[in-house]
Amino acid sequence: MSRRNNRDIVMRRLIILFSVITLAAIGFLIFFLSHTISNKESCRDAGIEEFQSGNYERAISSFQRSLAEEQWFSTAMDLDTRMYLAKSFLRLEKYRDAVDCYKKLQQDNDGSLNNDLILSMQEMAEAQAAIKEGGSGVPSDETIRRLQQLAPDQPYLYLQLASAYNRKGDLSSAKQALISYLDSRPLNTYVAYELSTAYLKEGNLTEAKNLIDKGLACKDETYTDLLEYNDAVLLEMNGDLEGAFQKLEELHSLYKDNETITKEYDFLYTRVHPHTEPVNPHNDALEDNSGE
Repeated sequence: MSRRNNRDIVMRRLIILFSVITLAAIGFLIFFLSHTISNKESCRDAGIEEFQSGNYERAISSFQRSLAEEQWFSTAMDLDTRMYLAKSFLRLEKYRDAVDCYKKLQQDNDGSLNNDLILSMQEMAEAQAAIKEGGSGVPSDETIRRLQQLAPDQPYLYLQLASAYNRKGDLSSAKQALISYLDSRPLNTYVAYELSTAYLKEGNLTEAKNLIDKGLACKDETYTDLLEYNDAVLLEMNGDLEGAFQKLEELHSLYKDNETITKEYDFLYTRVHPHTEPVNPHNDALEDNSGE
């Protein structure tokens, strides 16, 4: 074989090798970019914005899209996203879905999240699921005795016990059940809301304020809007109608579909702005007609 033919063969082989290496490099670059640049963070940010506005269905959709995006070095982001996803399920009363989220969080937690807080939220979701599935009827004395026996070894049952007492109208025992739960679990916004509500009903404004402030300082944001509402009620009970109205005005702008907030906002509007037209004259007219 001539020297020229040998050179041609070598050149062809080098060209083939170069082409293979180039294609491999392009493939790796595409793979690398697909795992480092994605819509994961923008979807997460959109979900947080929807969550904070009370649009929980849309928040869930955004969070699920974020979690479905593959991206390297995103473990911490995914943990935070899943925490928000669980909170969104809770607000829609999809408690079993929330439980699954919290279990996944405990499984994947790299130490960056407070595992005790995750556990307390999981237990709250489990308790709420059991309450919802058990119906809203008044529990029997035997049911309450059974919960009292089991709760010391299974603390989440204190949450069910508190709900059972509330349905029986025994607010003092409901409050004590929540306090007992906190003997072994950290405070979360749900328990802070329920306890502060109990203190408000008792007229114990000092303890109510203490629970509201502690709840708002929690890293868990699931029920912060309800705590903010209780804070507005507290201001109203203290005679600070202007402060209560300002807080409710902020909440009303964020949660226009929340009937409790809207009703209290409308009521305080007439107190702070006397001799004005009703805020929702159409609704007022409907209420007047309904009483005829």
